Amino acid sequence: MQKSEPWINTFMAALSYLFRCNTDVTSLRSGTAIKSVLLYVTKYVTKPALKTCTAFGTVKSIFSKHSDIIDGPLPRTEKARSLMTKMANVLSAKSEMGSPMICMYLLGNPDHYTGHTFETVHWPSYVKEAQHVWTTDNDPNQPLESEKLPIIKKHGRVVGLAQVYDYIYRSSELANMSLYKWVSRSKRVKMSEAKTAKKTSPNSAVTVAFLPNHPLADTHRTLIHPPHSNRIPNLIGGTLPRSDQGDRQQYCLTMLTLFKPWRNGCDLKMSSQDWNESFTAHKFSERHLELMKNMNIRYECMDARDDFYAQLKSGAITFSGPAIESSDIDEMQQRDIFDDEDSCKVIDFGIHDLETLPGKKELRRRADLTKMTAEMAQLGWDKPLPGQVLPGFMNHAVAIPQLLGHHWKTLLNDQKNAVIKTCQQNIHPLSSNTTWGPVTAEPGKVDIVTRSFLEAKYKSDEWEPIIESISTDFSLNEEQLRAFRIVANHAASNTPEQLKMYMGGMGGTGKTQVLRALVKYFEARGEAHRLVVVAPTGTAASLLGGSTYHSMFGINDMGSVSKNQMAQIKSRLLGVEYVLRSFNAVL
Repeated sequence: MQKSEPWINTFMAALSYLFRCNTDVTSLRSGTAIKSVLLYVTKYVTKPALKTCTAFGTVKSIFSKHSDIIDGPLPRTEKARSLMTKMANVLSAKSEMGSPMICMYLLGNPDHYTGHTFETVHWPSYVKEAQHVWTTDNDPNQPLESEKLPIIKKHGRVVGLAQVYDYIYRSSELANMSLYKWVSRSKRVKMSEAKTAKKTSPNSAVTVAFLPNHPLADTHRTLIHPPHSNRIPNLIGGTLPRSDQGDRQQYCLTMLTLFKPWRNGCDLKMSSQDWNESFTAHKFSERHLELMKNMNIRYECMDARDDFYAQLKSGAITFSGPAIESSDIDEMQQRDIFDDEDSCKVIDFGIHDLETLPGKKELRRRADLTKMTAEMAQLGWDKPLPGQVLPGFMNHAVAIPQLLGHHWKTLLNDQKNAVIKTCQQNIHPLSSNTTWGPVTAEPGKVDIVTRSFLEAKYKSDEWEPIIESISTDFSLNEEQLRAFRIVANHAASNTPEQLKMYMGGMGGTGKTQVLRALVKYFEARGEAHRLVVVAPTGTAASLLGGSTYHSMFGINDMGSVSKNQMAQIKSRLLGVEYVLRSFNAVL
């Protein structure tokens, strides 16, 4: 966490204990900073849904990157499960949603706690209906828009049913109710539901009938909630117009539609007026004026955010403590500026534009870089020597083919099979049927097998020179040589019993060196197929030049292994007699 205020702690034990979650502390010293942070926090908490293009782009990228799954041998259901899981993971990451919140959605639990009820209303439909009476079909300023309208069959006729009808054909008792108040207090219900609601709360809810022109006047009623029922309209369908910028006529039309009672557009203005004149002439209540002002707060916060970045860039805002790092501002910009489709002012602040405000870490990095450059120049390393080029720096152009994912997987499997085939060229025909331990030739007869290979005096006449040579090449000390000779002598013995050996030690004691010496020993014998090296992780396996447990032995979380996979596992383990597991050697 970046610390930009010298007198403010970024965290404290009391806050962590009380909130039980991540916290952040910042300084709000001006109205500009307050509105900027307010917008940032609001967008962070609400987490708007991903744009359609982003969601479909994610789906396309999953199909492109994992085409090997589509063309693979797995059943269709497993392919679909794998692809859907990857899509869900990527989409949740892009939405910045954690697993606890996703689990709550899947379990049907709420994602927030509130004492209010939010009623969704598609406000453009009402504005369009109010404007319809004042527009003509040949008006070039009115774009053609498609609209979905539910239809029902009534008295043998098919009629349209729009949500706008609930307000237009409301009861005469509610004629003076504005659209905003209507949405916050009313709800269309069936007659049976209206009776139930009246019985359960007779002193709060009131039911009234629709006008006869409503398509559902015979079967439905309007349920009116009390004035203080904590119901808030949630205006969806687009961004509300601004009061200080943009189309003034459209803003006045929208506000009149929301806060002035009407049944058709003629109730909102006279033919001799435009929308601005009608808006100015109408006397709104103090509550309506307050709501209009609140609707514009979001735009004020957006302007303040842009002004804050502009002041920061110009140097008008200074900090007494360490300067703000570019990553802090870049994070807010990524979440705020470039996320707004309706942003009125978009200012591009690249990371390099903030180099005038470097932090301590950046200053330290620059000082180290300058010192390093000066030392290299003093030694003459900043210029290449004429005619002397190191072999490693020769220009070897390698053409990398552009292949799809499943093509790379096929190519990798071919290379693996080629290596396995090379290792298995020297497999003895009986090596796959090797029997460890004492072999009883006849019933009642026991053959005694000694463990002479564990003794220091044991020498293999045939392989002793190679053992000595490898131990010298790898500079094995006394303890390393003892472990190396046990395995090497065991491999050179005739029908020895199974070797179960543990080689331990602290980091840096040379366990990996012993394993490498053993690998070299089996290669010198022409028996590389007898030895495999496995490790629990890919990094450890890479350091040892081996494979992971899961790759070598087909371990997976599916709980079963197909016949094809089992055949591949048997092929990999054909002729294997020694398994070096991480730092353990087991035969």
